[in-house]
Amino acid sequence: MTAFVLKRLGFAVITLFAVLTIVFFIVRILPGDPAMAILGDQASQEALVALRSRLGLDQPLYIQYFQFLGGVVVGDWGVSMVSGRPVIQEILKVLPATLELTIVSLILGAVVGVPLGVWSAVRRNKLPDYITRMASLLGLSFPAFVSAVLLLLVFAIQLRWFPVISSGQGTTLGERLRDLALPAINLGLIMAAYITRVARSAMLEVLNQDYVRTAYAKGLAFATIIWRHCLRNAMIPVVTVVGLYLGILIGNSVLTEIVFNRPGLGKLIIGALNQRDYTMLQGMMVIYTLIVVLVNLLTDLTYGLIDPRIKYS
Repeated sequence: MTAFVLKRLGFAVITLFAVLTIVFFIVRILPGDPAMAILGDQASQEALVALRSRLGLDQPLYIQYFQFLGGVVVGDWGVSMVSGRPVIQEILKVLPATLELTIVSLILGAVVGVPLGVWSAVRRNKLPDYITRMASLLGLSFPAFVSAVLLLLVFAIQLRWFPVISSGQGTTLGERLRDLALPAINLGLIMAAYITRVARSAMLEVLNQDYVRTAYAKGLAFATIIWRHCLRNAMIPVVTVVGLYLGILIGNSVLTEIVFNRPGLGKLIIGALNQRDYTMLQGMMVIYTLIVVLVNLLTDLTYGLIDPRIKYS
């Protein structure tokens, strides 16, 4: 098990280094001049040159690159070119709101998607199966920002069940859940659609295995066969799609936060893009990369818990 974990950690470090390198150069080739974005079109050439020097943009690219990697390693991600505050502080101030939305959406998607996928597989080619497949296809067809607008129009503006602006600043648990409800439902239902289809396919494959027929022949209860014997062996594809989709879920959370005017990484990254804030964009990409790499590592380790044979592969 130790060798399995160390090997996965090695892959995670290599992946992180590669992504950080790509992020650095992509940010640098974005069109626009950060100094001009900060000072405005009417700034003098002397002021622009002075600001570029202060921000380190006049140094050779390879020096900027090694300074960037060194800062990431020691936790010094620089200061925002616009606000002048440390990037890590700006990100950590809004990161909890995005993580809260992502985790609740993930739990909602799994709680809804896994049982629906199992039910659809057990009732294959019957009315519940057709309804579930159509519903999941509908969930996959809507972009996150479109479904967010529809939820906002119906449940916030027409029915007035939820607030139009999800401030995320509620003082009680009830207020926080009410603010979180629509954004989490928007992302959770989309994820539930993915999980439902994957869980259904995995369960259909497992239900045709010999050991399942043997369990039926022994007279085991139907619920025991499905939930104890079949589901565990069908969980690896489900865990895979959850791990892969989490990165997409974080990206969709950016759009959702903007639609619902919710604090989080969404507003921060849009502002950094508009103002060509290199250091803030780099910091945001570092956070996204760390989250995705960590999730993939946890997904690999979860494989070993579900199927002990993977620990030795």
